[in-house]
Amino acid sequence: GPESHYIAFSGSPSIEWWNPQGTWALVGGAGGGFGLLDSRGVPGGQGQKFTLNWFTQFGLRHQLSQRTAVAGSAYFVHHSNLGMTDPNPGIDALGLSLGLIWNFD
Repeated sequence: GPESHYIAFSGSPSIEWWNPQGTWALVGGAGGGFGLLDSRGVPGGQGQKFTLNWFTQFGLRHQLSQRTAVAGSAYFVHHSNLGMTDPNPGIDALGLSLGLIWNFD
């Protein structure tokens, strides 16, 4: 779409299944929230600034040490104005996430 900026708040519970040694985990989660984008009022755009979002992700985490880990996941996210404008085009995205985790204990 024609939008170029988006700021949002999202939250999600997560689930982790660790191997007995505590070195690898399967991780997943699903959640959602709301956000604001720079709607431009052009055909094919979102039609308004307020949007809702939901997402799901599934991946792996590997513990490198007591304080550090690496993680990777695949995710799907959907942004929509929940039919508050007509048309309601929505935005869908598939992606990969890679991360370095550091525990502050």
